[in-house]
Amino acid sequence: MRRKRHTPGQAVRKLREGGKRLNAGEGLGSVLRYLEITESTWSCWRSAYGGMKAADVKELKELRVENTG
Repeated sequence: MRRKRHTPGQAVRKLREGGKRLNAGEGLGSVLRYLEITESTWSCWRSAYGGMKAADVKELKELRVENTG
């Protein structure tokens, strides 16, 4: 499989879509294949962006840039 980088906003959107599919009764394997990500990526994203929305991720990124500068 080709390696692909996702932006934090894309990660949050994929987490939401995956959560909806899991709640609808799909298995984790089929959800991960649909989203085209691995289980380790899913776990990392859940720990990093768990309950965030796309706007929250953008604000977090801005704060990180502000703190480094």
